[in-house]
Amino acid sequence: MKKEKLFTGANLPAENGKVTFTLYNLNDINTSALIELRASNWDKKTVGGATQNVLTVPAHGSATISLDVSQSGYAENDFWIIYMSNGSTNVFGSEYVFGVEMESSLMNAFKDASNMSDKGFYSIMGQVTNNEPKKGSVSGTFGNTIVYGVQDTLKAEVMDGCSFDGWYSGDSKLSADAEYAVDTTDIVSVPENMEVRFSGVPTPFALGDGTLENSTDGWTSFSAAGKGTITWVAGGANGTEKSIQYLPGADNTYGALGFNIGPAVIDDAENRYDGGGAGKYKLTFYAKLADDAAVNEGEFYIYLNSQYHKSNQELAQIFGGSAEDYMSTFQNYTSGKALTFTKEWQKFELEMDISEKYITQAKTLYNKGVSNIYDFLIRFDGSQGLYATANNQANCAYLIDELTFAEVEETSPTP
Repeated sequence: MKKEKLFTGANLPAENGKVTFTLYNLNDINTSALIELRASNWDKKTVGGATQNVLTVPAHGSATISLDVSQSGYAENDFWIIYMSNGSTNVFGSEYVFGVEMESSLMNAFKDASNMSDKGFYSIMGQVTNNEPKKGSVSGTFGNTIVYGVQDTLKAEVMDGCSFDGWYSGDSKLSADAEYAVDTTDIVSVPENMEVRFSGVPTPFALGDGTLENSTDGWTSFSAAGKGTITWVAGGANGTEKSIQYLPGADNTYGALGFNIGPAVIDDAENRYDGGGAGKYKLTFYAKLADDAAVNEGEFYIYLNSQYHKSNQELAQIFGGSAEDYMSTFQNYTSGKALTFTKEWQKFELEMDISEKYITQAKTLYNKGVSNIYDFLIRFDGSQGLYATANNQANCAYLIDELTFAEVEETSPTP
């Protein structure tokens, strides 16, 4: 291997005016490492009259270097201690793992010094393999930055409808507990590769609580605009106990409340969506302006609006092709016939014909990594109505309640 100077390091706080660092040598021969001290702004610091300090580490042993920084003028947490190697040594730090590639083994540096290349550093810890990511996931730092001397805990997160089967190294089951503690003080015997296993069938996502009696699940703000203020309030339509109120806030013309109907529409079982797909749906809801609104009535439009808010022209620019190949991800279902909200509860109903092209496009973009394309909102939009007038955004809240959304059943014609 070409012998190049390699760098790594850690930001270590000073204690009693000294920065102290221990290296461990797992080789069969003695080795030496160069130690350099820098401030966090990367200024070199001279310690003991030298900018570099040589530390000899015995075979299968350790050595500690302690550098006096009491006269440096820097804050106690403002130091980088740097280990430099010429590519011929393997050493480990008590705080972080350090090392370089040798001819016969791959070692590791989990933490690179700022602005320095990580060429030549490889992971000794390996990774946790998850072959069933739709059934569960893993949180933890195994295979990334691991502080030695501290137990890192891996945690398996299981999807609804699935179960956790265990942590494995090859065919050996290491643990059946969802939380697995990796003893990082035992550098040598930590398994290089682990596999997490799940079983079962994930439960499809469910539509949120349109009634608002038990929760605000499914309700959110239109993310392309400012969030505004969403409040779950007492008092609803038809004598119910709860409703939801939305106030865009000053100058937030496009701020809007939304209810996510993606679970009811998207038919993509592989990704936990068991909706009805393209077709006709009936939307019903109650709405009113807040009692303290600055006006007595205001116009709103109802959109089917993905949180991935793009026009067909924008989609063509991003994904190629022409604008005619796409549909805008926002569709106005009240175009030319705005709904007028007053300070009294009113019931509104409308049919929404959701096209096959709209659904197919969403699936295609989801598979291209656009994860929020499936967040289909019923968007209550006042940007062309109530909120087109200055100051109404900050002075006119509206309330929604008793929302239902369901497929329109096809009926056979009477003979």
